[in-house]
Amino acid sequence: MAEATALARRFRTEVDMGTVESPDWQLFPAIYEFVPKIEGVDQDDSDYDSDGWASANRTARKWSLEIKARHKLNPETQAENPVQAKVRLAGRSVGADATIRVRWYDRNGGPEAEQGEALVSWESDGGDQEQSDNVTVNLTGRGNLTSITNPVTASLPTAVVSALDPATGPAAGGTLVKITGSYFVGVSGAAAVKFGSTNATSYFVEDDTTIYAVAPAVAAGVVNVRVTNTTGQSPTGAGNAYTYV
Repeated sequence: MAEATALARRFRTEVDMGTVESPDWQLFPAIYEFVPKIEGVDQDDSDYDSDGWASANRTARKWSLEIKARHKLNPETQAENPVQAKVRLAGRSVGADATIRVRWYDRNGGPEAEQGEALVSWESDGGDQEQSDNVTVNLTGRGNLTSITNPVTASLPTAVVSALDPATGPAAGGTLVKITGSYFVGVSGAAAVKFGSTNATSYFVEDDTTIYAVAPAVAAGVVNVRVTNTTGQSPTGAGNAYTYV
């Protein structure tokens, strides 16, 4: 069997919104370009005895991460995504406030999973009135980059849908529905959010507890809204009932 090309979008990037003692890892949303680097720091150690050949010695390593993302706002309140806000504010700070703890891992459960502390640079790409607000975030490692156990493989529970807002909409579809729940990790693909047996028209994952989805057209009646993460599909329950009228 031919090997498949690995995709950059398989990586999920998270920022610690808590503390070292009580971490609270949350998704950095809307990334469309992701470039991690680990580079050597080499020093010239050539001397007269090398017959003109240059020589170098690797004395250290350094890591960095470049992210390009869409700057996200809450569609209801227009408030900035809290994770992006934390990173942006770190980019304009000094001292300890200029650093964040970040981790990234293969959302499909592969072995690549890294974590470290980094200085932040945040730059808006700008553009004319027709362009989206895109940003470039450069993270420069402070100290070591640590390989960690991929959180996806660490007994992630099945997604849970606990509430819908609104919980009623027209049979023609088109209603923007806020889905609240838990364990929305690795939610991807057209079939990951369903209204009954019909895929949501579109959706985006704001964080591990919130998804915004556009309801598809479905005949009048009650259906369950279900979300599939890397472990499986959420169960049915009173909190995920959506009524088409």
